[in-house]
Amino acid sequence: MEDYTPIEGHGMIGNMLTVALVTTDGAIDWMCYPHFDSPAIFCAILDKDKGGFYSIRPSKDDYRTKQMYSPETNVLVTKFMSKEGVANLIDYMPIITYTDCPTKVKQYALGHKWLIRRITVVRGKMDFKFECRPAFNFARDPHQTAQIDDHTITFTSNGVTMSLHSECKMSVNEAHKSAEGHVTVSQGETLSFIFRDTGDNFMKHVQGHFDQYFPQMDDSNNDDDDEDGDGDGEGEDGEDGDDKGGALDHHPTLGEKAERQRRREAEAHRDSTHNIVITGNESNRRDVEKKDDEDGKKGDDKQPVNDTIKTHNDNNIDIKFTLPLADTTEKKIQHGGTWSSSSSSSSSTLSQKGNTNNNRRRHRNLSRELVLMIKYENRLFDNTVRYWQKWLSKCTYKGRWREVVERSALALKLMTFVPTGAIVASPTCSLPESVGGGRNWDYRYVWLRDAAFTIYAFMRIGFDEEATAFMGWVEERCKHTEEAAKLGEMPLLIMYSIDGGMKLPETELHHLSGYKNSPPVRIGNDAAHQVQLDIFGELLDSVYLYNKYGELVSYDFWTHLVKLLEWLADHWRDKDEGVWEVRSGRQHFVYSKLMCWVAFDRGLRLADRRSFPAPRAKWYQIRDEIYEDIMKHGWCENKKILSQYYGSDELDASVLIAPLVFFIAPNDPRMLSTIKAIMKKPKEGGLVSNSLVFRYDTSKSADGLEGEEGTFNICTFWRVE
Repeated sequence: MEDYTPIEGHGMIGNMLTVALVTTDGAIDWMCYPHFDSPAIFCAILDKDKGGFYSIRPSKDDYRTKQMYSPETNVLVTKFMSKEGVANLIDYMPIITYTDCPTKVKQYALGHKWLIRRITVVRGKMDFKFECRPAFNFARDPHQTAQIDDHTITFTSNGVTMSLHSECKMSVNEAHKSAEGHVTVSQGETLSFIFRDTGDNFMKHVQGHFDQYFPQMDDSNNDDDDEDGDGDGEGEDGEDGDDKGGALDHHPTLGEKAERQRRREAEAHRDSTHNIVITGNESNRRDVEKKDDEDGKKGDDKQPVNDTIKTHNDNNIDIKFTLPLADTTEKKIQHGGTWSSSSSSSSSTLSQKGNTNNNRRRHRNLSRELVLMIKYENRLFDNTVRYWQKWLSKCTYKGRWREVVERSALALKLMTFVPTGAIVASPTCSLPESVGGGRNWDYRYVWLRDAAFTIYAFMRIGFDEEATAFMGWVEERCKHTEEAAKLGEMPLLIMYSIDGGMKLPETELHHLSGYKNSPPVRIGNDAAHQVQLDIFGELLDSVYLYNKYGELVSYDFWTHLVKLLEWLADHWRDKDEGVWEVRSGRQHFVYSKLMCWVAFDRGLRLADRRSFPAPRAKWYQIRDEIYEDIMKHGWCENKKILSQYYGSDELDASVLIAPLVFFIAPNDPRMLSTIKAIMKKPKEGGLVSNSLVFRYDTSKSADGLEGEEGTFNICTFWRVE
């Protein structure tokens, strides 16, 4: 890649298995495969020279771009605008909906292991250049590139083979072991690129699922899309799949819009007298058959059809026919061509051309597998758009900020891992908190704390199924608490892999330079085995809210929660690394003690709400002891603040959560003086800069790390709320 794109200059697409980041210049510079916490295939965001990327962009640099999502979906549209034309680059990962869900929800959608990119020119024409240059396993593993044919190139590394398919011709760049090419796309044309794992057994999947998911699919190797299976976005209910899509207007063939209109007119006028079917073969034979309409109407009251057939030596054919003004004609073109009609006259002309070079969606000279793949992709596209729109329709928030809330929900949904119900903290790793700094961590795992906050957000706006799936994942983790307790370990880790794994060794990749030369690049996270007592509070709070607004928790799950609280009863006085995962040693962090109080408070509330058996007297006593302990040792009398940890006189924005969890009243004098101190500028001893809130002052609070950091969004929202 030529240079780094700002982090905010990326859009995200995904299939609830993994995600890809797309720059505003049309480059994919981040994608782990096959899952969130798998090694990266593209990671140019961490090293523009070695990291690998997949770029599609105009050949000339005189263009402007604009990136947006199609409304109510996670289908990303990057618009290229130049003097020559306007084009949309549409990126998405397809999703198929199933009903036999492993995570205990009524229905779930599983991502298809394809990455699909579409170029659609909406005005003029544009020349594009493309290059797919993977770098397997964070550019640590070599790969082999093979050209299968003009339209398929494969990349193989350590037994994994990814293939790139397209209707345009591609070639191999031996120096970079990449696939590249140039193509010109004209108005009304659409060109698709399919990047997939060859191990997905595409043909078997298609044969096994066409009837179930894509009943209109025609798997024959026609040169043209059939009437019902052309992927024009019309569903079984007759609604256009692109009505809500805006930039997703769908151009499967040259003149597709005219073809759609003609088809609708044919539906509206069933009394047409004749169909004209044009067929052909390579021996230049043309047959024109006039057939009576299927309903048996002879059309005696209609004027006869007058047709003229003229065959040219250049493999072209012109047909002229005359119909009454009220009549329509059904035409099925059996190989590539264009047609035009005049609405101001009853005379229409169809020009059938053998040359298909100007129509990128024609299937002539393509392999049967690629033809099927293109047709299948059309249905995947429609199914994916409908899935996102249907999912979002469950959102109960209808307030002033509806569009922003819905877009946030869609982003959070992309970070769920459907097979297990896990929710990752972030789909990326090693992006620096400040350019040039070393605070670069791997967040592609499940933090119990972060996931609990996400579940709360989902439930507040009506998405209960995600909460159900995550609670199933948590319950599985709780089953191993006794084993950990016997080993003297904390019964729950602060983070897990998406499949519940507990080993996340941290490694530095010195061969990668980091985003804008901000090393080190880290994968894995050694903080997994830190002691952070606050996770029990976030977990119990999310379970309590789930029981209140979602589904009732089971007795077996309750017994696991009791064991967690009994362990916490013996350890809440211990020091820990705290919510910010410091590497300077353990302290009695105020936030950790506060969330221990939340854990016992929510445990008592849940026990009373469900009449569950519990050692209530013991828990009441511990809850009160924690409260008094915080107010005695966590209060700094000199500065009149709730401090970062016992004995400290430094601020920590995490204490802003105290009134939100009902630990203290928001108008309590102690809380008001703490907020007043936080609201000051950093140079005045506060934590607020330009209305945004820092976690703490890194120059005063030793956390064992080098470098500076930016503000922290969740702390800003806690301050607002």
